Amino acid sequence: LFESIREGAIQGASDHTDALSLDPSLMQEAQLVAKHDPTFIRRAVSNLVRNAVEEGASKVTVWCDINPISIHVQDDGPGIPDYKVAALFEGRLKTGKTQGSGIGFPTVLRLIEAHNGRILLERSGDRRGAHFKIDLSSLEMCL
Repeated sequence: LFESIREGAIQGASDHTDALSLDPSLMQEAQLVAKHDPTFIRRAVSNLVRNAVEEGASKVTVWCDINPISIHVQDDGPGIPDYKVAALFEGRLKTGKTQGSGIGFPTVLRLIEAHNGRILLERSGDRRGAHFKIDLSSLEMCL
């Protein structure tokens, strides 16, 4: 799972790797082995990181909690206004970007739901940016 997260984050940052900050645990050789579709997880993380960078974040931090399993993507961009959050989770938010298809977040939702997971937008006071938490607590750990 760590490898899938790491590869997705790097892919999403693309030409903006200077903005990407990966938790050191994601860079170690140690592995978190869980039954998942690596392509789905890579794409979900990649879409979140890419969107953060495209929306103006200068720093995107990615980490993983193990118990329960969750992936976090936090950025220092302009954030998502409260009035747009419902549209985002319903897959109908248009940002007005000239590039992109507008299907990034709906795709993330479907990929995470395919793992019986869910995605949350964490709020913390008036701090700028967005913090997405992908709850994958239903993933089965492998020994």
